[in-house]
Amino acid sequence: MKDKKLNSNSLEGGCKTAASFTFLLWSTELHQTDFSNKPQVHNEKHVIMVGKPNNSTTNESLIEEPEHYWRNVTTIPQKAFYYSAYAHASNIIRLFGTIEKGLKDGLECCFFTNRGDSVAEKNIGAHYTVLPEHKGLRYSAAFYTCPLPKSTRPYAVSLSTDHCKSPSNILPIVYPQQQQRKFTVCVSPLNYRYSKAYELVEMIEFNRILGADYFVFYNYSTDSNVDRVLEYYKEQGLVEVLKWNLPMKVDTWPKKKEPVEIHYFAQLAALNDCLYRNMYVSKYVVFQDLDEFIIPKKHLTWSDMMEALPKGSGAYIFRCFFFRKEWPDTTNNFEGKDKAQKYKMNTLLKQKRESKVLGKSHRSKYIVDPKQIDTVGIHNIWRYRAGTKAHFVDPVFARMHHYRDWLNPNDANTGVEDNRTMVYRNELLQNTIHAWEMLKDVPLGPISHTDS
Repeated sequence: MKDKKLNSNSLEGGCKTAASFTFLLWSTELHQTDFSNKPQVHNEKHVIMVGKPNNSTTNESLIEEPEHYWRNVTTIPQKAFYYSAYAHASNIIRLFGTIEKGLKDGLECCFFTNRGDSVAEKNIGAHYTVLPEHKGLRYSAAFYTCPLPKSTRPYAVSLSTDHCKSPSNILPIVYPQQQQRKFTVCVSPLNYRYSKAYELVEMIEFNRILGADYFVFYNYSTDSNVDRVLEYYKEQGLVEVLKWNLPMKVDTWPKKKEPVEIHYFAQLAALNDCLYRNMYVSKYVVFQDLDEFIIPKKHLTWSDMMEALPKGSGAYIFRCFFFRKEWPDTTNNFEGKDKAQKYKMNTLLKQKRESKVLGKSHRSKYIVDPKQIDTVGIHNIWRYRAGTKAHFVDPVFARMHHYRDWLNPNDANTGVEDNRTMVYRNELLQNTIHAWEMLKDVPLGPISHTDS
């Protein structure tokens, strides 16, 4: 798939929005089509009244605790859900969530102050965008957009279809903050009762050497050993774990007969939430999975690598190279190999990769300047902000290592030796051994369950 800029010509259909919505960075010509693989935009204007419920007689706050969970638009049950809300510099609030395909109900934005006092704003409706890569399933990842009221700085927001007469599931708004770190790593939702603690430790420790300051995980389903590893790194201030309790039917393993209602644990909703969650607090955001590593070839760290790359790009996209986990471990002997084997360290043991070089944005991953990106995809950027573009990094300069099982006995690919990761061997072994000394009672995994 080619990397795309979503411009006015990339949206299909036929309904116009009011001029007041042109700051959303979408064209004023916006259309709703059936399950296109391109973003779909829907807008309804409504007069709204925002404030305390009709039966409220106090100034007591209506705001729920900011625990992360999926909220339902209760006036249209099981049709629209939202998870997080971010204020953007262009005076809009973007809420990330999911939406049922073909939704026709008009949504309104209900705003609240710290004390639950009323905020009156007329002619403002919620505007939603269906994100790509939804596979035509019942639900799609989506974001809802609300213009910020001009007269106040609301503390929280809710979505409604009844002119905000009975708002519920109120969500705190996250406002821009000052930059706190350089590299934040965003990881797709943990799932299938994930229990490969050895993989998680290696991933965190290796990325820390490369330059990662912080990791964001979305937890749909993990086993107890992984929970303990995540808690260990949380206590060090390195990890944030967000509950990802999706309210619809998801993939299962073993597979069940009942239909899946959203693609791969709402992965695209998580990735875009992570983009906006770190838009102002992190200079760069790194998108990769647990078995993927962006490896510099000319430098040792991401920081030095980024300094050497061309300036002015919003995204730096790295070509994918597959390292087969079913191929034998390297026959090369090195100091600490016994520990690498004990802790199942694929990045040191698997030194043979496929010879094939995948195309641009085909299974690629990326590092972005979050303030220059509007919408990310799984392997590409769906929409850039004005004046920016992608830089496709030459594999001679840096590449993405993907350690995976292929399990194709008829494949004649014998692989190519690639021992680049060995330059990190000593520090990676030292840090991984230390982590497991602190986690000595935690099973490495994977853990088998008879009820799975």
